Amino acid sequence: MKEAVLRCQDMNESQRANPPLGHTTRLSIVGMSCGACVRHLTTALNGLTGVVHVDVDLLKNEAVVDHLLDRVNETGLIEAITDAGYHASVLASSSEPDDLASQPPAAPRSTGCCCG
Repeated sequence: MKEAVLRCQDMNESQRANPPLGHTTRLSIVGMSCGACVRHLTTALNGLTGVVHVDVDLLKNEAVVDHLLDRVNETGLIEAITDAGYHASVLASSSEPDDLASQPPAAPRSTGCCCG
């Protein structure tokens, strides 16, 4: 009688064929004016499933979010920002982070603060 041998490698083969797509999105944020705003927004974005890294820049009024596109897309990021009390729009989005560096920065703008 032959014994069936099940290898872990065979079980994971389908997962390797379609790895999660890493994506970087740069967003313009309206409404930040202090460090508390940055912390509030960073916490809101980090709370989303699929977000890998968040960098919120108060001086540029931008957020750069590395995320898994199959878990959260740009619409989900904007919804989280809106729920946190700010307004956002996509400046650039790419599966290649170097592509974002070539995009021009947005003009700084602010309309208010979460703590004021």
